[in-house]
This record gives sequence, structure tokens and C-alpha cells, in this order.
Amino acid sequence: MNRFLKTAVSLVAALAVAPAAAIVNIEAVRHADLKPGVSGDVGMALNSISSSSDEMRTRINGRLDYIHASSHSFAVARGAYNEVNDTIRRRGMLHLRHVQTLADVVSPYEARFNMELFGQSARDDYSSLRKRSLLGAGLRVNRPFTDGFDHALGTALMSEWRQEIQADEKNNRNIGRGNFYLNLGAEIGDTVDTGFTGYFQPKLNEWGDFSAIGEFFVDKGLTEQLSLRFIAGVVHDSTPPPGDHSTREEYGFRLIYEFGR
Repeated sequence: MNRFLKTAVSLVAALAVAPAAAIVNIEAVRHADLKPGVSGDVGMALNSISSSSDEMRTRINGRLDYIHASSHSFAVARGAYNEVNDTIRRRGMLHLRHVQTLADVVSPYEARFNMELFGQSARDDYSSLRKRSLLGAGLRVNRPFTDGFDHALGTALMSEWRQEIQADEKNNRNIGRGNFYLNLGAEIGDTVDTGFTGYFQPKLNEWGDFSAIGEFFVDKGLTEQLSLRFIAGVVHDSTPPPGDHSTREEYGFRLIYEFGR
């Protein structure tokens, strides 16, 4: 417990001072089937991205979870590296989230309704969208349609801060956005999981200005703690930073090692 608190405090401090990238699929790294206590995973991914320039991107991911009584707190960190036109491109992201229910359950994912608080910070040293940070709160509804399969709906309001670099000038903006997501999941046999996540993040006073994600994944368990994930997705930004395309496609593989489960 003390180790987790020290780590959480460090991550909160980093979030407060660190820079924050475009829309990120947090559902892809959330685990709703964890046991009470501390757990997490680390992984390495290789992604192929088709957009304004074709890229091969190497990514390192880490996640730390703490489930206690009717709450789930977790932190996600991600770093990416690649080269574009002989230029080294580095990205970093940190996301913190707390899920809370008032129901008397072991895990909040056993309850129908949960409240969520979250913050995120990301940076891209190459893109004109240099920094993006956000704070938000919302409601998550588990299995709203039927208990026959695993799915969830989420809705939230968030405040977004963006720093864009244009002609060596910094342009800072504060934007109010909505955050809506649908997460679907299913098990195929004992060692294969599959799922889909869709995100929609519109500007509150102009819904035609939005970011969106559609992402499909398949997980194959290799051992009790090691798994391989295939990901295919589309990311859309209706008002992309200068020099970027509005839509990009991503395909990749991620090797994941889980601990504490």
C-alpha cells in the first residue's frame, strides 16, 4: 500500500508539471477484471501509421492499478519514438483516473453506475500541437443493455488546454469538450480476448469540431502473465494541427507482461 501511495503521489506531481497528445484510447489499457490490491503491466509495441507521412513507431507502455472496496485508481504512462524525414520524433503521455461507486461491491465494475475523475498530460516534440492537458469528470455505465456480454458506456465533461506552435509562435487555448465512449469486449475460448472501443470528443460550443477514435483489438494469451495484442484503428481530428491530415490509420502489435494479478 505504501509503495502504491508513493507511486501515485509521484505520478500526480508529474501530471501537475509535465507537458500532456491527441485523443488516447484509455479503454484499451483499462482492466475491469482485476482482483483487489495492486497490479499492473508493462509492454512494448510496434505500430504502422498511415497519415500525412507513413511511420513505424516504437512505443513503451506501463500501467499501475489499485482496487480497494468500491474504487479503482490507475495510472497509464506511454512513451513513443520514431524518425520522420530524418528527424527524431518523441512523444510522451501520462493519464490518471479514479473510478468510484457507492454500491457495496468488491470491484466498481460489478456495479451498474460509476463516477470517474481523470487527468491527462501529453507532449509531442515534433507536431505543431506541442502540448495537450485535460481534467474531467463523468459517469460510466457498465452493461447498460444486457448482462449477456461485456460492454460499457461513458460520458464526461472535460477542460482541455492546448499549446500549438505556428511559425515559432506559441498559441495557448482552453477548450471545453464532451467525452463519450463505447467499449465492447468478448472472450473467445480460454486464451483469446477481443474488443472494440469508440470515442467521440466534441467541442461543447461547436460539435462539428471534434476528435474521434475507432479501435479494434485481439489479445492472445501466451502464458499466465504474457500476452500478445493486435490493434487496428482509425483516429480522426476534424480540425487537425497545420501539416497533419485529419485522419490516420494505425496497425500494430503489443507484447504485454502483467504482474500482481
